[in-house]
Amino acid sequence: MPPYRMMEQIDTREEFSMPSFDRFAYGQSDRQSEEPEQLCECCNDRCRNPIYFGEANWEYYGEWYCSAHCLAKQIGAEKRYVSY
Repeated sequence: MPPYRMMEQIDTREEFSMPSFDRFAYGQSDRQSEEPEQLCECCNDRCRNPIYFGEANWEYYGEWYCSAHCLAKQIGAEKRYVSY
């Protein structure tokens, strides 16, 4: 039997699976492969961007905002210049 035919037979048979001795094979899963967990949406009526756990966001009296701009718009803040 030619050697290449022998290799085909070896590859097609069911083999015993050895445990992995790689120290990185076991442990915590890769966090980048998981979808981020959404907490809520921005409370600004015109925005509604999703807010995820672990992000830096703004909280104002229990409501979450995606940015300081959205918070200022929602509470009615205005940008003014100081003049004499």
